[in-house]
Amino acid sequence: MNRPTTKIQASKGGPTPALRQFFEAKASCPEAILFFQMGDFYELFFEDAELVGPLLDLVLTSRQKVDGKPVPMCGVPLSAAEGYINRLVSMGHKVAVCDQLSSPGPGALAERVVKRIITPGTVVDSEGQSPNLPRFLASISRVSGDAALAAADLSTGSVLCGRFDSIDSLQSALAALEPKELLLSTDAEGDLKTLAAAFGAPVTERPADNFSPGEGKRLLRDVYGFDPDSPEKPPSQGDLSGLVSHSDLASRTNPASQTDLISQNEKPSSQNPSSSSEMEGGSLSPGALKFVFARPCLLSVMGALLGYLKEIARDSDLSHLSEPRLLAERGALGLDEAAVRNLELFKTLSGETSKATLLAQIDMTATPMGARMLRDWLARPLMNRKAIEGRHEAVEFLVGDLLSRKELTELLSEGGDLERALGRLALSRGAIRDLLSVKRALSAAPKIRSLLLSCPATRLKDLGRSMDLSEALLRRLEKVLDDAKTQFKDGQAVRSGVSPVLDELRDLESGGKMEIAAMETQEKRRTGISNLKIGFNKIF
Repeated sequence: MNRPTTKIQASKGGPTPALRQFFEAKASCPEAILFFQMGDFYELFFEDAELVGPLLDLVLTSRQKVDGKPVPMCGVPLSAAEGYINRLVSMGHKVAVCDQLSSPGPGALAERVVKRIITPGTVVDSEGQSPNLPRFLASISRVSGDAALAAADLSTGSVLCGRFDSIDSLQSALAALEPKELLLSTDAEGDLKTLAAAFGAPVTERPADNFSPGEGKRLLRDVYGFDPDSPEKPPSQGDLSGLVSHSDLASRTNPASQTDLISQNEKPSSQNPSSSSEMEGGSLSPGALKFVFARPCLLSVMGALLGYLKEIARDSDLSHLSEPRLLAERGALGLDEAAVRNLELFKTLSGETSKATLLAQIDMTATPMGARMLRDWLARPLMNRKAIEGRHEAVEFLVGDLLSRKELTELLSEGGDLERALGRLALSRGAIRDLLSVKRALSAAPKIRSLLLSCPATRLKDLGRSMDLSEALLRRLEKVLDDAKTQFKDGQAVRSGVSPVLDELRDLESGGKMEIAAMETQEKRRTGISNLKIGFNKIF
């Protein structure tokens, strides 16, 4: 991940103003390949162009000279950029995207800003990615002999953390998560570096102060609004008053996205946050957050993780991140890397993700959220008898009741991948299809809740009771979106009257076509050419 970059000194009168703007953008993210927008293309210059050209089969050209040397460059159209970016990220590269925010005028340079950075562990767009697999970014550290891990899937908002007695236990946790990128301190000890190098995922080294417990406290307060010295419960981030503010909606409206079928009495106790025996799964309560604040090793990895995510998110906030779920060794059966490989849980012995794996044989889930949850269950089998029996009771009912299972499957399919739709919306990467996904999921939620409450299985009833139907948000989406227009190109799914600006643009579009048709009719009469056609293009 850490790529050496060439320091380019701009000589007087050498580079153009736009190229000097490129230097400034590149200086803000020197380790990333910079996609620099110029009109309808993203251009790459200097060592970025020389690296990317052969990788993506792009033709290298040169534009001008700096310090007497031609500037190598290549480019891709804006419309195809996401595919090229995803290919680079899948190769382990970090990509920064510098967007053009205005048009250049006479004597005026177009405004350009680095709007987003994409790394192997922070991909949120679905193009080229498997929807059924998580994409975790993980940070690892060791403080006072305790090894620790924190991980987040930015696309879903899922956050995990755990403390481990040994490097072997940490390695088992990493094997279960299969993170796509690892964060490691520049002064990490030898065995941590060896583990990171052997794991195979790209490693991003971060300054040692990013892993300080103090930094972890500051960022936990900033992201979650939690003060361990305050008796009040941390503020809920799931109200979605600004449309979408937290991935908690996915778990509250769609039971298939819930991470564990755990009984209420197995949730962490707020009375004794220092008791690790009570931290055996589930979301962290305020008392459990105090548990994290009291553990320097957990503060270290959470601080590094959240700091990196804030840097990657740029202008977007991280309000969609869920409160951390603790990976407690005593709560689940630890499967080391050898066990996961030899049991062929997710890959065959030859390394293929084929239908010959256990996961592929049993995965009949209705949504990508369910597929990811099933993978999580296989990676960390429960050890608590009561939790196992509760899960088995729920499964037994659904296996035996064909009609309820079929109805629930159809309802859960309505919203698609709600977790990742919410993630994209929260990070300002969403589209109309993501809003429609939220709307359809909320429309199905009352029926899902009613069906779950009618089930005899205790765990299914508990899931039904825990659902928040978010009726106000549904009414707002129904007012804005026209679900009947499945072809929602150019914003047609947004109802008239919602946005005066959009309505004006639509009028101009339809009016322009009418003007061209009238002109065509007039010219046919004037010239006598009956098959005369007047067309237009979208260049300007």
